[in-house]
Amino acid sequence: MSERIQLPIAMWRLQYNLLGGHHRMIGGTGIYALALLAGAYGCRRLLSDDPLADVAGILLNVLAGIQIFIAVLVGCNAVHRASLRDFESKMIESHRLTPMTSGTVVLGYLFGTTLQIQAFFFVGLIIGMVLTTLAKIPINSWVLGNLLIFNGAVTLWSAVLLSGLRQAKPISPAGFLIAAAVLGNLGILLLPAAGLLLSAYPVMFGFGMATGGGWPVRSAILMITAVNVVMTVFWLSAAAAKYRRPDLPALNGVRGLILLAFWTVFGTIGLVIYSSFTVGGGGVGPTGTDTLMMQWTATIILSFLVALPAIAGSVECGALFRRGTAARRWSDRVSPFLICWLATLVVFVPLATIGWSLESDILYRQLNVENPTVTTTLVWPFTLVACFLAFLTAVGAHEVFFGRVKNPRAAAMTILLAFWAMPPIGDMLWVSWITSKDAYADIEATWLMGCSPAGTIAEVWGSSSSVDWAGTTAKMLLVGLAFQIVLAVSLGLVGRFGRRKQSIPASTHPTSLQQSNDVQPPTNS
Repeated sequence: MSERIQLPIAMWRLQYNLLGGHHRMIGGTGIYALALLAGAYGCRRLLSDDPLADVAGILLNVLAGIQIFIAVLVGCNAVHRASLRDFESKMIESHRLTPMTSGTVVLGYLFGTTLQIQAFFFVGLIIGMVLTTLAKIPINSWVLGNLLIFNGAVTLWSAVLLSGLRQAKPISPAGFLIAAAVLGNLGILLLPAAGLLLSAYPVMFGFGMATGGGWPVRSAILMITAVNVVMTVFWLSAAAAKYRRPDLPALNGVRGLILLAFWTVFGTIGLVIYSSFTVGGGGVGPTGTDTLMMQWTATIILSFLVALPAIAGSVECGALFRRGTAARRWSDRVSPFLICWLATLVVFVPLATIGWSLESDILYRQLNVENPTVTTTLVWPFTLVACFLAFLTAVGAHEVFFGRVKNPRAAAMTILLAFWAMPPIGDMLWVSWITSKDAYADIEATWLMGCSPAGTIAEVWGSSSSVDWAGTTAKMLLVGLAFQIVLAVSLGLVGRFGRRKQSIPASTHPTSLQQSNDVQPPTNS
C-alpha cells in the first residue's frame, strides 16, 4: 500500500533548529552578504582605472564561480554532515519510529539541511542581478543560468542523500566532487552520458549563461533540465526505499535496470548529437570520427559497470529472502538471471535503435568498410553475446562472494575488473613482444583479447574495418568467447553450490526484519 502524501514541515523545522534557528540563519546570511559587498568594493578600488562595466563583468564571473561552489560543494557537504550526524546519534532510527512517511523524511533532509546554503545562493543571485545591470548583460541570462546551476545541484544533493542513508558510516562526497571537477571536461568529452548523469552539463551551461557567454540551444536547455528532474526523482525514490527498509539494497534489480537504461539512452542520444556536429558535413573530419568511435566503445564497455548495481541488488535480495527477510514489493524478487537478460536488452536495444544512424555513418562512410553487410551482420551478434556473458559473469561473481566475505560488492567488482581488464592488457603486452622481435609481423589481435567482454567490444568496434571475419581474427574472438562461457558457467556453479549450503528453511525464520534479531543485513547495502 502506498504511503500518504505529507508536507515535510516537521522535518524542515527540525533541521532549521539544528542549524541554529533564525539567529544563526539571519546572522550567517547577513555576514555573507556583507563579505560579498566588501569584496566587490575592494575589487572596484583596485581596478579604479578600468570602466565600471568591465569590473562588473569580472565580478560577475567570480560570483558565478562562488555560486557553483556554494550550491554544489558546500551543499553536498551539508547533506553529508546531516546524514553523518543522524547516523552517529541514532536520530535516523528515531525518525523511523515516527508516523512520518519515507518521502516526507527524504524531502525534509534534502531541503531542510540546505536551508542556509539556499539563503547564501539567493543572496548571490540578488547581488548578481545588480552586477548584470552594471555589466550591461541581460538580467534574465543571469537568473536562468543560476536556476540551471541550482537544478544540477539539487540532483547531486539527492545522490549524496541516498549514499548517506546506508547502514555503514556515510562517506564524504568531497573527493568525488573534486575529482569530477578536475576531470570533468575530459570525462564529458569521452562519455556524453556522464555529463547528464553527473549533473555536469547544467553546471557548465549555467555558468556560461550566467556570465553572458551565450545561450545553448533552447531544446538542449529543456532536455538537460528534464533529465536532472528525472534523476532527482530517481535518487529520491531510491533514498525513500532505503530509509524505510535499510536491510535491503536501495538499487534492487529493477531500479538498477532503470539506472542502466538512463546510461544507455542518454549516452546514445549524446553520441548522435555529437556526431551531427563533428562527423557530419562541416565537422572536424577524422578526428571527430576517432573521438566518436572511442565514445561509442567506451559507452558499451562502461555499461558493464553501470549494470553492477542491478545485478548486485538482485543477488543480495535473493540471499536475504532465503534467510527469511520480507520483500518490499515484487521488484525485489526479480531473479538475477532474468536481470541478466533484461540488462542485455536494456543495453542492446538503445544501441541498435537510437544509435543505428550513428553506427551506419561510422561503418559505411568513415571507416570505408569493404563489406559493410558482413560487418554489420557480425558486429551486433558479437556485441550481444559479449554483453550477456559479462552480466552472467557478474551474477556468478556476486553469488560466489555474498555471505562469504565482509564486503561482497567490493570483492566481486575487484575480481570482475581483473577478468575484464587483464586479457586486453595481456594482449597488448604479447603483441608488443612479438613486434619487438619482428617489426613487420602481421598481428591484429590474439585470443587473449576475446577472453574479456571489454576486449571483444573494443576489437569488433574499434577495428571493424580491419577485422578478418573469415580468418584468424574471428577464430581468436570465438576462442575468447568460449573462455568467457566457461568462466561464467564455473562461477555460476560455484555460486549455486554456496547458495544451497547457506539456504535455511523459511519456516524457521520470521517474515520480516522487525520480527527477527537473527537476520544480519550486509554492511554494504
